[in-house]
Amino acid sequence: MGFNEKKYKLLFVVFNLKGGGAERVTITLANALANRGHKVTVFLFYNENDYSGELSEIVNVVSVLPKNYKFRYGIGKILRTLLNEVDGNDIVIGGLEGWVSLFSWGVARIKNKVCIAWLHIALAEYSKARWNYISRVFFTLPYSGVDKTICVSDGVMDSLLTFTNTTPLAAVIYNPLLKSHYNEPSVSSPIPVILGVGRLENVHKGFDLLIKAHSKLISKGILHKLVIVGEGEDRKSLEELATREGVQDSVSMPGFTENISEFYRSSDIFVLSSRFEGFGMVILEAMSYGVPVVATDCKSGPRELLCGGEFGELVRSESVEALAQGIKKLLLDKKYRKTLADKGLMRVKDFEPDLIAQKWEQLFNEIGK
Repeated sequence: MGFNEKKYKLLFVVFNLKGGGAERVTITLANALANRGHKVTVFLFYNENDYSGELSEIVNVVSVLPKNYKFRYGIGKILRTLLNEVDGNDIVIGGLEGWVSLFSWGVARIKNKVCIAWLHIALAEYSKARWNYISRVFFTLPYSGVDKTICVSDGVMDSLLTFTNTTPLAAVIYNPLLKSHYNEPSVSSPIPVILGVGRLENVHKGFDLLIKAHSKLISKGILHKLVIVGEGEDRKSLEELATREGVQDSVSMPGFTENISEFYRSSDIFVLSSRFEGFGMVILEAMSYGVPVVATDCKSGPRELLCGGEFGELVRSESVEALAQGIKKLLLDKKYRKTLADKGLMRVKDFEPDLIAQKWEQLFNEIGK
């Protein structure tokens, strides 16, 4: 039997489908696998879905807790519902780090099901920024117990090995890109527009660095607008930073939107300013719209996606000056912007959903029972 002939019942487990890159990637892969004949269910801890229009009708959705319900009070209900749902599936895929992977692994072991942990972040770096010691101990457990950990980049794999201090069963499969948007009409602006996209969390996404780089360029007379699309805990501090830097009139933060397309189509340059990443899905999204990319050479993802700088401008991480120089290089050189845009459109072909789904199918047959 060929690697893509057997069909599986697959259970993807995620916290919710609320405004994140990993959540959108889950939808893309779930749709692709369902279209290839697998029975796919997406299990949500919380009934929150910002992407309802993107999820295929042939993908089943099970949600447990209503929005704003206290997590600690709902743990029992989540576990009971998940235990029941696992019975009807062949493979459990813990789609996020932390509680999702921990619960998925534990329930799969109780039910003797194959379990895959899907890791989207540089775990060593993320854990230092977001988890206390006890959380790091507990959230390490799945990666030495699951049948396979799928890392979205080589950098994520390296970080996993550092985090666990062991050699877990792991492999790298890149994330799928929903589709190319190059044929969609662009929206021009008399003043160049720089775009950043992501959760407003400075410890991760580094939008404070981006605002400072923007300010540095404005002070030198290099006019442009900065738009940061997303929502998060650091909105107020970023607004205050823009005011202190004197660029509040040229910085726009419109919040989260389902229609991100309009922002990509009206942008001249996309900038990823992250302090660390797992993959950097927004890089692919920008390139799919024909938008050239400037990205920090952070851990991990950008260097792999941009092939060391062949498909985008890589700059030193944690450096406002380097970020400003990278943006300036593209702002002042339209020919270079066009070259990177054309190369980016070629690069995104490597991430078509059907190609990535085939790699997952091969994995299922390697570890499926």
